[in-house]
Amino acid sequence: MVMTAELTGLKTTPTATVSFLENTAVVFVPLFEAALRRRLPGRWTVLGAATALAGVALLTLRESLSIGAGE
Repeated sequence: MVMTAELTGLKTTPTATVSFLENTAVVFVPLFEAALRRRLPGRWTVLGAATALAGVALLTLRESLSIGAGE
């Protein structure tokens, strides 16, 4: 299902945007794990997730933060 959604998004959205949205899983997985375990994530986990999100954003975001059809 993920690959189907990604390929559909690639047809209507720039590659950089699809890459950004797909790679935000690096950030969401530790947050979901913390919610399921009902514990706050560790300091290093939060720092790593924030660094990953900032890095992916710097590499992929070139324009405004608007949501389009394929996103």
